[in-house]
Amino acid sequence: MSSFGEVHRVLEQLEEYHSKLNSNSQNVELKIAIEKIISMFKTSLIQTLLDINEFYNDTLINTRKSHLQKIDEAKRMAERWSPSFPSSSNNNNSLNSLSNEWHTEQIVFEKGQIGLGLSITGGLDQPIAPNDTFIYVTNITPGGAVAKDGRMKIFDIILKVNNIDTTAVPHNVAVQALKDSGNIVKLYLKRPVNKKKMFNSYYNNTYLNGVTKKTVSESLERLPGVRRIELYKTSSGLGFSIAGGVGNEHVPGDNGIYITKVIEGGAAYTDGRIGVGDKIICVDETSLQNVTHEFAVQTLKSTGNKVSLLYYNQNSLSNESFLQEGCDFGYQFPTQPRTITLVKGNQGLGFNIVGGENGEPIFVSYVLPGGVADQSGNVRKGDVLLKVNGIPLDYASHTDAAGTLKNATNPVTLTLQYREDDFKAFEKKIDQLRNEMINGFLDEEDNIYVKALFDNTSASQSSHRSIKFQYGDILHIVNSNDDDWWTAEKVNTFGERISEKGFIPSKRKVEKREKQKRKQFNIKQMNRSLGGTKRNVIEHNKLKYWEEAKLHREDYTGTDFTTTDDGSDSEDYNNEIIYSYEPVEIIQINYVRPVIILGVLKDRINDELIRRQPYRFAPCIPHTSRLPRDNEVNGKDYYFVSKSQMEYDVQNNVFIEAGQFQNNLYGTSISSVIDVANEGKHCILDVSGNAIRRLQTQANIQPIAILIKPRNHQQLMEWDSSLSEEDAKVMYSRALRIEKNFKDLFTSIVCGSTFEEILHNIIEVINNNSQSHAWIRSRNIKL
Repeated sequence: MSSFGEVHRVLEQLEEYHSKLNSNSQNVELKIAIEKIISMFKTSLIQTLLDINEFYNDTLINTRKSHLQKIDEAKRMAERWSPSFPSSSNNNNSLNSLSNEWHTEQIVFEKGQIGLGLSITGGLDQPIAPNDTFIYVTNITPGGAVAKDGRMKIFDIILKVNNIDTTAVPHNVAVQALKDSGNIVKLYLKRPVNKKKMFNSYYNNTYLNGVTKKTVSESLERLPGVRRIELYKTSSGLGFSIAGGVGNEHVPGDNGIYITKVIEGGAAYTDGRIGVGDKIICVDETSLQNVTHEFAVQTLKSTGNKVSLLYYNQNSLSNESFLQEGCDFGYQFPTQPRTITLVKGNQGLGFNIVGGENGEPIFVSYVLPGGVADQSGNVRKGDVLLKVNGIPLDYASHTDAAGTLKNATNPVTLTLQYREDDFKAFEKKIDQLRNEMINGFLDEEDNIYVKALFDNTSASQSSHRSIKFQYGDILHIVNSNDDDWWTAEKVNTFGERISEKGFIPSKRKVEKREKQKRKQFNIKQMNRSLGGTKRNVIEHNKLKYWEEAKLHREDYTGTDFTTTDDGSDSEDYNNEIIYSYEPVEIIQINYVRPVIILGVLKDRINDELIRRQPYRFAPCIPHTSRLPRDNEVNGKDYYFVSKSQMEYDVQNNVFIEAGQFQNNLYGTSISSVIDVANEGKHCILDVSGNAIRRLQTQANIQPIAILIKPRNHQQLMEWDSSLSEEDAKVMYSRALRIEKNFKDLFTSIVCGSTFEEILHNIIEVINNNSQSHAWIRSRNIKL
């Protein structure tokens, strides 16, 4: 476009398009935006004309773009050239308005059995910024179908899922479209040509006031008290956590981004110059003033290996107006009571508590990395929990406090007080008790601890002092002299007493009661055996079990594969093991424990754990004797070895589980599990119950083993409406069979009404058993 005539023609085209738009409500926004463009055009530079020409050709007459897309891009173009500086409320929400230079792409790939492996945000009901209703990719899970395809990027915009337009839909519509996408998935994506524009605030926009990006950094560095530091990322990144931002103030009255945690061994820790309480105002050439928390996180994530930070040291902040009077976030965390508000997510509030006995306060003992509490930056280990939604916990027991937190409705208001010295004294007392238990310093009579292998939820017939407990609870047996009733007290994972002393049925009484039940059951079964023999019924049930099992799992047969049958159809029902109590002892754990989940929903739960918290959970790499397929990489998808080598390794107990499928061997090795633990993650294992025992005996590794148990077959039909009643009964019978065969190996048995409730309960079990110690079966004590 070199002549004025061509320039004039561009304006006429735009005015003609505008005049043809009728005045119905659908076109009002588009007409107003175009009018603004025409008005600014008459006073702008020739460069504006060139951009309008591109806008006309690529947007307005582009039949592939929806009406809402045209409105959105017209608004962004108008806002880009607005002569007034954008208001502060929009400074941090400009991800979608900084550039109209977009790259669009269509990708098609196979989902397979591993799932998509991505997280999204945005939508009409959850816009990431005003007037920005696009669906953005926020996370790509390693090992998922998207990651294996490799073309999608973090912060890509999803325009279509197969034939479903997702440019202006509610968030749940996009989620459902992805869930229902089928095995072959076609996605339409777009991203800015210059991706840095997605992460630069208006302070760095070269169109504003003629200020270059370099000038922004230099001008900020000239402010009094500002310091510069350059860090080189390690394997754990920069090694610090942040809080704050617009709408998520860490310091009252200040939208700044503050460092709330420095991770030992990370880049920041090694350098030593920045610490908790420092305020970051610039990352490389991107300002973090008046931005959202999400924008700051994404900016830090998008940096290279070398990162330049501008920051205020916590000492210099005392001379600035960033802190309100009486709220010092300097070297010491505030020790006066403070009130914070959290919104409970699917994983709860994200912290554990201890205390509540013998007059001890309720302490926060653990803050889950990446959880709600951690992201707020306002909850820390050593806080005392004073109130929950106005309910005082000054004299609450541990059980009462846990129940209050569990039942609290959103938004959850907490009153906390940081008491570092009190918590250290509490920890010292617990450590001393733990060491005494580990080293056997307590008297023999007081050193009997058991894990309950059944639920005792009904009231005792002997006394109102009966203790109710559930499978997996740890009990301290105080007196076991009586044949029928023992005196005991419940303890938590630290060995701290969490109940008053009371009565529990003795091992002998539990076994006697169970034998009576079995005897009555046998009489009823004999009365019902009018047709066919008992043996025929057993054979029929066994056949139904294997028909169902083949639907849900590859039926490995061959070397070292042990099925979950384990004689579960034995006719000698009366002589089956009766589970009551298991003697346990506490040991030190110096590794991240692997997680094994069995039962219905286990595959979906495993996928969700890895998808939602990839920094915490990961699968291990299996071995196989088959040849690699196209695009499969040794050491990433599988370890490809010869069949003779695998058979040799099986004989030498290298694998916790191995088997044969279509004449190829597959196996999960102990070393693969250890590799994931060395990365600081829980290894998610898709194995049978036999692998729990092999890990314990062959590798001396104590997994967190969880069984998902439906309440009945009707609940299975509620979870999956496509199940017939017969199939649901088969699946429920299989769940009971798994429980019977491996009941002494589980850390916990989890129930729930919905998938989210079950997932929440499982994460809670994992959190409670991710300490530096564990209760394991004692070989030295016999009941």
